[in-house]
Amino acid sequence: MSVRAADGDGGTLVVTGDLDAYTVGELESEMQRLGVDADVRIDLSGVTFMDSSGIRAVVRLDNALREQGHELVLVAPSAPVLRLFELTSLVDRFRIDPAAP
Repeated sequence: MSVRAADGDGGTLVVTGDLDAYTVGELESEMQRLGVDADVRIDLSGVTFMDSSGIRAVVRLDNALREQGHELVLVAPSAPVLRLFELTSLVDRFRIDPAAP
């Protein structure tokens, strides 16, 4: 898995590969670096697998952003990721932008 800031957009993280208990630490580190001072976008189009660790990290960031009056936007979640959010009834919690940046 890899996490990087989108080129020219410090408020967007691009995540690729498997997002699970073994790799979620990298995402959490980048989330902390971004902070909660503005809206955050996470491009999930390249995520091939996500487990409950990934969901937990995304929900935590969303909670922190909401407390500060900001929003988390999920960008172009891959089919497996979108299905996971649907199965966990979280799909309605997030604003989902279907178009990759």
